[in-house]
Amino acid sequence: METRDVFICHASQDKVDYVYPFMSALLARGITYWIDEAELRWGDKITNKINEGLTASTHVVVLLTESFLKKNWPQAELGSALNLEASAGQVIVLPLLVASEEIVFKQYPLLRDKLYLRWEEGLDALVTKLANLIGREYKNEWVYCHPAEYAGKVWVRVVTQLENSKTLHEYVIRWGSWEYNSTLSFGGRQCLSLTHAKGDDRLSIPLFFTVSPPCYVSFGQGEPLDDHPLDINFGWARV
Repeated sequence: METRDVFICHASQDKVDYVYPFMSALLARGITYWIDEAELRWGDKITNKINEGLTASTHVVVLLTESFLKKNWPQAELGSALNLEASAGQVIVLPLLVASEEIVFKQYPLLRDKLYLRWEEGLDALVTKLANLIGREYKNEWVYCHPAEYAGKVWVRVVTQLENSKTLHEYVIRWGSWEYNSTLSFGGRQCLSLTHAKGDDRLSIPLFFTVSPPCYVSFGQGEPLDDHPLDINFGWARV
């Protein structure tokens, strides 16, 4: 599983009011997330998939609402995340309070020792603080090798810095004897995904990606996280 920036721990009753707006704000800033409804498929073993999501995510944002405090399943996820944090010896759990401090800390007194944020701060402020916490290296040159045994859709995810989100970006992809040159217009957003395909060649050839201004770039197989990815299957030139 591809590493995600955050696991969103929440009660299902809070999806419309809190989870979906939070997801949209994360996506606009190029922050990847794991959420149950996007990852679980018919017949999946739920506990196994949740554990995979927790271990594949660098942080766990916990939406502490009154609904959350009444539901067993999200509280079990929080318990697992706190255990991972204790084992790792580093900050993983990020409390985001919607319910009052009195109600939350009465049920979870140990969370008093953690710096928390409140929903009332607003999505822009919350996501900016999360982006600063995660940290990103923005650079011009990136290299990646897709698994040799994989064949099918692959993607490149490009995240620009906020101050460059309205700047036209130039990029070049060099993959073996093929090259693709174009530009990216983010239109005020911070992330875009490019999709193309890998044939059943049983090879793992380095893919070189160059972009200006500098960006944070990730690569993967299958469907990209971002909506409306750009299809770059056509337009490659042999060099």
